[in-house]
Amino acid sequence: MAAIFSLFLFFILFIVSLLIILSFIVRPRSVTIPIKFRHVFITGGSSGIGLALAHRAVSEGAKVSILARSTEKLAEAKRSIQLATGVEVATFSADVRDYDAVSKAIDESGPIDVLIVNQGVFIGKELEKQSPEEVKFMIDVNLTGSFNVIKAALPAMKAREGRGPASISLVSSQAGQAGIYGYTAYSASKFGLQGLAQALQQEVISDDIHVTLLFPPDTDTPGFEQELKKRPELTSIIAASSGSMKTKEVAKICFDGIKAGKFTVTCHFIGFLLSIASTGMSPQGSFWLALIEVIFGGLIRFVSLVFQWQCVFHSTSTRRALKSSSNSRIIKLQAVAETSSEIESSSVTEPTALTLRQICQGYVPEHILHRMEEIGFVFPTDIQREALPTLFTGRDCILHAQTGSGKTLTYLLLIFSLINPQRSSVQAVIVVPTRELGMQVTKVARMLAAKSEIDVKGCTVMALLDGGTLRRHKSWLKAEPPAILVATVASLCHMLEKHIFRIDSVRVLVVDEVDFLFYSSKQVGSVRKLLTSFSSCDKRQTVFASASIPQHKHFVHDCIQQKWTKRDVVHVHVSAIMPMPLCLLHRFVMCEKTNKHQVLLALLESDAPESAIIFVGEQSEKSKKAGNDPSTTLLMEFLKTSYKGSLEILLLEGDMNFNSRAASLTEIRQGGGFLLVSTDIAARGIDLPETTHIFNFDLPQTVTDYLHRAGRAGRKPFSDRKCIVANLITSEERFVLQRYENELMFSCEEMML
Repeated sequence: MAAIFSLFLFFILFIVSLLIILSFIVRPRSVTIPIKFRHVFITGGSSGIGLALAHRAVSEGAKVSILARSTEKLAEAKRSIQLATGVEVATFSADVRDYDAVSKAIDESGPIDVLIVNQGVFIGKELEKQSPEEVKFMIDVNLTGSFNVIKAALPAMKAREGRGPASISLVSSQAGQAGIYGYTAYSASKFGLQGLAQALQQEVISDDIHVTLLFPPDTDTPGFEQELKKRPELTSIIAASSGSMKTKEVAKICFDGIKAGKFTVTCHFIGFLLSIASTGMSPQGSFWLALIEVIFGGLIRFVSLVFQWQCVFHSTSTRRALKSSSNSRIIKLQAVAETSSEIESSSVTEPTALTLRQICQGYVPEHILHRMEEIGFVFPTDIQREALPTLFTGRDCILHAQTGSGKTLTYLLLIFSLINPQRSSVQAVIVVPTRELGMQVTKVARMLAAKSEIDVKGCTVMALLDGGTLRRHKSWLKAEPPAILVATVASLCHMLEKHIFRIDSVRVLVVDEVDFLFYSSKQVGSVRKLLTSFSSCDKRQTVFASASIPQHKHFVHDCIQQKWTKRDVVHVHVSAIMPMPLCLLHRFVMCEKTNKHQVLLALLESDAPESAIIFVGEQSEKSKKAGNDPSTTLLMEFLKTSYKGSLEILLLEGDMNFNSRAASLTEIRQGGGFLLVSTDIAARGIDLPETTHIFNFDLPQTVTDYLHRAGRAGRKPFSDRKCIVANLITSEERFVLQRYENELMFSCEEMML
């Protein structure tokens, strides 16, 4: 009995001693961080949790600044906050990987009281399947970017006087508390924030700056939707029990934690348990939470071991199941192979990969599928994999994917799935912005529609393009209407206004390069009329396609409100890890305007391109009225007299007559190297796969134009060759190019000649 009493007394003394010790050592003490009338600066604040935090801060009376890469998303965020609160926030476009750009934005924004470092990117794959570029991209944005932001903001935050306590908050993730299958590089970048926060708190607490580490769970954001689509199946199994939360809920919990000066903020019970298990050397400002961590740390460790056992169990059992199903499939294929020699080896080596044929089976006629495979289209691109199942259900779609991603084939396969060759009428219309793109789309459509050996009536394709023979087209449309019509806006509207034919019974209407037709051309009125007056969206399936759709949420809203599409239109956005293809190397040369010709000549001699496009700006109306020669003409004359290489020098610009433009493209496609001097007419849709170099003699006027120009290179299938995009800029244009780098997530190296 005495022994039991002694043990009980020892336990009581231990608890009392523990409480006394904790009351002294729990540091730093909790503090209240004021928000009203103070400056809150949020990185990655244009969408998701960051945008929700910005809304929250504005609603509590803060002056808010948000920083993100995309000016498009920043504009949307600014508008949504202003509509919701009536308050205008400051926005800054910069890539957190660029310290100079971040530092400039923070200096412009003014002294910061509450800094929320929220940016983050995720690419869910097992490590062996990830490229070094993907790993570096995540580490650079998630971890190095956080260092850049804090380092840029810290001097001014330390120097402030009489402004009360300040806060630096780092948004991590539950994957920054526990390593999860498929999150290898991402977890590494987010775990790194914990070490950063712990060390930083020790450095800045004497300046009354309090560090907060936020651990949001899976949250319903656009980024999380993409994550669910791309992360490994085993990851979904392991993470299935954690559930997801709304952005507003997460933002409220996180913001309350920031205001309370907490070091660790979690959003639900699982996150709380993980925080105890992974607390390590973290400071703790709450006496009671410190007590729970000390007492229950061992128990939580037991729970974490159970979690690890579960992960190993799922991983092992899933791999066994996959291996078993793969083996059984191979056995079945071998059995079938005894009676048929038509089974392809790819069926065995890639049992889970759907081919284009498998996606289109039952929708697209067999002879089209056969022709498609003959041409070489066997496996789907990302946009085809994502969009075709939706298109085949009959829903209107906006196809939004980078250049060279296969959008043309996507909508052509839809068209061939709906066309009835026995019916003598125009059943599908494809609207294009330029004659050159129209010729290219027509060529692909005719290749697919080529008459097969089997007894199937061929599908006719007409090109109704600017510069064509309208009289011949009128006769063709009246006598034997084509099933597919590829047309430029002006020519199509002319035919419709003359009542040569009608499109109110057309089954599919495609508008390619829709952003150009709506935002950059003089034909926007005709396009709107085409979509609403000449036919009704309720009687057709509408497809829009482009590599760039500025303010796409606003555009989708307009599509519905203006009745360009039906209300259930789907925006299929396949965003690459990098908007710019990785095979492109970007460079720039600083030079005076008067010296550009000589600099270009030096680049042509040093780079020795196989084929190149030299982009020149459009001549201004003022220059035309003054009677000046266009820059393209001056450059052509210079190259013909000074360039000593073997490449053929050709010209392509909007003011040329159509026969001359067609002749230039015909010469290019006959083979041999070329130097094509062109305005932006060659920047959209034209496929010249032999192009190895892009020279921006004049810097494009918008980031979208840069994307489309650069996208003309690196299009050769199955080629690992690095292609070059070289920019000739003046010192005043350097900041414009930096903005393009930030928005399109590429880096441009300076060349010294």
